[in-house]
Amino acid sequence: MGVDVVLYRAVSVGTGRRRHVPMELLPDPDDALLDLVRRVRGTGRTPVLDQVDPVGLLVVPADWADSLLAELDRLAEAARGPAELAHVHRLEGLVHRLRADREMELRFEGD
Repeated sequence: MGVDVVLYRAVSVGTGRRRHVPMELLPDPDDALLDLVRRVRGTGRTPVLDQVDPVGLLVVPADWADSLLAELDRLAEAARGPAELAHVHRLEGLVHRLRADREMELRFEGD
């Protein structure tokens, strides 16, 4: 019941139409991200991550990237070992790509 993170890019598919194409996937098969989010939820320091739903969808637009990057510091602090910390760093890489390209969005996709 993890939360996969997928980086999408909006592409034109005709006059005025756009669709989102997946660019990169960060799977969460061992629930590492879900466990981390649960540890920081409700602290008042992670308003974006508090919206992650283990069975739903959270779409994070590029203009939220700076806020999300700040919140990832809270996740890193909550990490319990190198595997969880590595997961946070991979997520950070996706958020940096999101921040650099306004045509992208990040989706937290619950199971």
